[in-house]
Amino acid sequence: MIVKEVLLSRFEDKPLIQFLATRIEFIGNGDLRYGIRIFDPVSAEVLIDFKDLDKNSVEAFEKIDNEVRCRYCDTKNSALNEKCSHCGAPL
Repeated sequence: MIVKEVLLSRFEDKPLIQFLATRIEFIGNGDLRYGIRIFDPVSAEVLIDFKDLDKNSVEAFEKIDNEVRCRYCDTKNSALNEKCSHCGAPL
């Protein structure tokens, strides 16, 4: 559930991971389920409260701000990309 929307500029180029809180919510069908809260960097209010996430979803959130450089063309790419946004090479 999205509680409040804020401008990305409020994060002042700080890593998003700094404003994430991950918690284990429950075990369903033998799998751990997680919750993630994203906090406003200025007011510390909860902006987004995700529930019932699997481990892969949590790992994807934690990679949002990470960058990977392409070994072929040296372009910066999101760590979530499988291919380079410039040359298409696998990352």
